[in-house]
Amino acid sequence: MIQIVWTTNGQPPALKINQENVRWEDLETRLAEIYLKRAEKVAFVRGDADVDFQYVADVIDVAHHAGVERIGLLTEQPRDAPAFHLRSDSILLAKRRPIQ
Repeated sequence: MIQIVWTTNGQPPALKINQENVRWEDLETRLAEIYLKRAEKVAFVRGDADVDFQYVADVIDVAHHAGVERIGLLTEQPRDAPAFHLRSDSILLAKRRPIQ
């Protein structure tokens, strides 16, 4: 899972891949290393509530360039539901479109 973690105002959010801190400039290389060996090229992205969606879009774009074919967006559930519980209605899969 790729996490986009809010830090402070005026600073870009931090990135983590499976709890490992990753710098923005290393994201594409790190994802390419991970997904080069995987048969299923699916990644899940979760952004903190305070993170601007543009950062989420940037991660999706970088992931596609790194070879990820499908992206699942994890969303927060209502307060009475477990946090980030996977349900079919809480995941949006973004399939990579071929470059024309």
